Amino acid sequence: MEAYIEKDDIKKKLKFRGTVLDLLKRLDINPAGVNVIRDREMLSNDDVLSDDDVVSIQEIFMGG
Repeated sequence: MEAYIEKDDIKKKLKFRGTVLDLLKRLDINPAGVNVIRDREMLSNDDVLSDDDVVSIQEIFMGG
């Protein structure tokens, strides 16, 4: 799979099958601070990813 980490402007290619939450743990990314997008669709932490997926991991910005 390919994961683009927007905050760091890095593309990572890795062999992976599992949930979005599993991927974020593997990449040491806090799931509360990001959205994961596949094919223009926002995914939940329980969505299953496969080895041929391409995802974008986008940081959530909050202000007040």
